[in-house]
Amino acid sequence: MLTLLVAFSLFNLCAGAACVGLGVRLFRREARAAWASRRLLFVAALLCLTFPPAAAAGVFIAWSHYLSGALDAVAIVLAPIGWLVLLGVIFAIIDFAEDGVFDFGRGPRRDAP
Repeated sequence: MLTLLVAFSLFNLCAGAACVGLGVRLFRREARAAWASRRLLFVAALLCLTFPPAAAAGVFIAWSHYLSGALDAVAIVLAPIGWLVLLGVIFAIIDFAEDGVFDFGRGPRRDAP
């Protein structure tokens, strides 16, 4: 259990750091202008704002449960990964529903001629 807890803790911390880096780039005006879909931009921004605190809290709570002897530490550390998967599925559904192609919101703009 310790090996799984360490592996998923490192994954959560690295993915949280990547979300912070993406969030810094995402909130610049030129980066926002590159997105054709405002809905997909919202989902990406939501992920960047919510995943790092969720990952940090999940890792902290999981380790405190592990150190107290509880057996649910791995399930707790997996919860932020479930949030990441859920937002990824929502992103894919919105992307496909908008234009029928998985282009990750970078397709031709709707207002372009």
